[in-house]
Amino acid sequence: MQMTEELSEGPRRLHFNFFTVEEYNCLDNVIRYSSSSDPENIDITLIDVEKSDYCLTGPGPAIETLDLGSFGIGDYPVSIKVGDAENTGSLKVTEESYVIDFDDPQLLNIPYDTLYRIPENTIWGLARYFEPEGEEKVDAFLDSLENIGAVPLILNHGDYGYFQADSAGKIIVPDYLEFEYAKSFVYDYDGTTSEVGSIISYFADVYPQYLYVYLYNSKGQVFESN
Repeated sequence: MQMTEELSEGPRRLHFNFFTVEEYNCLDNVIRYSSSSDPENIDITLIDVEKSDYCLTGPGPAIETLDLGSFGIGDYPVSIKVGDAENTGSLKVTEESYVIDFDDPQLLNIPYDTLYRIPENTIWGLARYFEPEGEEKVDAFLDSLENIGAVPLILNHGDYGYFQADSAGKIIVPDYLEFEYAKSFVYDYDGTTSEVGSIISYFADVYPQYLYVYLYNSKGQVFESN
């Protein structure tokens, strides 16, 4: 199980994402479930795996994502039943994080019991470059962000749903992306998105052979080099 927080202009929503440990021939298989959750109580039963008659994707686990809605600051009881194994615990919601706690989870593996919430007015992402000489262009891009008011942000070590941060508070570039060269960044920025978009467009137009930028913000918006 993994927690993620959906980012948007409106209230943020908490998702519980479930994956089977076992991998199947295709990713079209789903986890059947029932839920009687409400804003004051989380009650979920994972019943079994429903296998698809069609396979449009490659091999992988069966998955299911539950949108639990928005939660205020507080503590909430949680019950997650996996087959006949019932797990009872609590979810603690603060301004900074969601923390889920079970005394002795059965048939339920939670790699990260804490989901840190991406602070408001945050921009982050990856700048991919294609040869060592491209690093100076990436640094120039980051300098341009700082010139419009972006301030480097040091994160807590842990899971943010969209990425993970290391012990130095920097975003980890995932190995599965297989980028030969890439630099991550994260900033506090309360300026306009149009200025950010203009900077990305400029570097995409002037240095297309050197770098490609993926940038996200705490409102759920995505910006990429064209």
